[in-house]
Amino acid sequence: MTKLRFFYSKIKLHWGFAVRVKGATASQPAFILPPPTTIVGAFAYPLARILDLSEDLPRGMRKTSISPIITPVFECFLKSTKGATAGLDPDSEAGLVQHSELSRIIGFTYKTGGQIGETLKKHLFEAIPTIMPVQPMGSSYGPNSTLNIAALIDIDQLAKCLGINSEDVDSIGLKACHGVSRLGSKESIISVLEAAYGEPETEDGETHTIGYVQASYIREIKMPEMFTRVYMYDLDYELSEYLIPIGRMLMSQNLLTPPTKIPGKTLVLNQGFRAYYLRPYSDLKVIAYGK
Repeated sequence: MTKLRFFYSKIKLHWGFAVRVKGATASQPAFILPPPTTIVGAFAYPLARILDLSEDLPRGMRKTSISPIITPVFECFLKSTKGATAGLDPDSEAGLVQHSELSRIIGFTYKTGGQIGETLKKHLFEAIPTIMPVQPMGSSYGPNSTLNIAALIDIDQLAKCLGINSEDVDSIGLKACHGVSRLGSKESIISVLEAAYGEPETEDGETHTIGYVQASYIREIKMPEMFTRVYMYDLDYELSEYLIPIGRMLMSQNLLTPPTKIPGKTLVLNQGFRAYYLRPYSDLKVIAYGK
């Protein structure tokens, strides 16, 4: 049995957010928009706190290949999510810019072999690059930018995995959407402007959305000039190509402007895929496979 629910929040950034490439140890680049896994986490965090869920492995759940990098409870959310998206609001005061700041880290403790002895013989100022090497840390900046985020979750599947009732999720779903507090890192705090929760409406064939869409879901782009392509992690933590709606201003991979308001349809969906949305927030749609 499937019981799909649409989680939606319109949020305002205070300074921006930091969602970095997993596994990076030296240079740590960031994503221009929060990927689907981050969006699921944004909704899962308040929901788990309200339900007072433990991070222990839920009963009947088996470990998987991604279990070492996420909590068991969050794995339940990922397995139950059919799609997630994010996008700048067309009326946002500002866009987003991707930037890496240089910082120094304590790297001397990780040196091996002759590096330690050679470093200790050097003058302090000459030894600093080895003792405290420079590390670029990426973030996406957009003070006062407004984003729309959404996730499509099968709450029956989620409840079964967590060992609770789907009615428990329904009763606090809207509260969880209002309770979104950050994107990515703990420092990436946000404010919720509007929120909605409920059973979604669907659209087949052609659609338009202000949120990103996985490129493999789209058969035809009717207005290619209104989209750019980036790579982000999908719900399986695999790098996938995404289409991001953009404005008419000049942009690059490191600069994203608010999308232009378009009354018509811009995307033709592949067979079997649908666009899910909530009224009155139909500008933002989650594209997912639907029977």
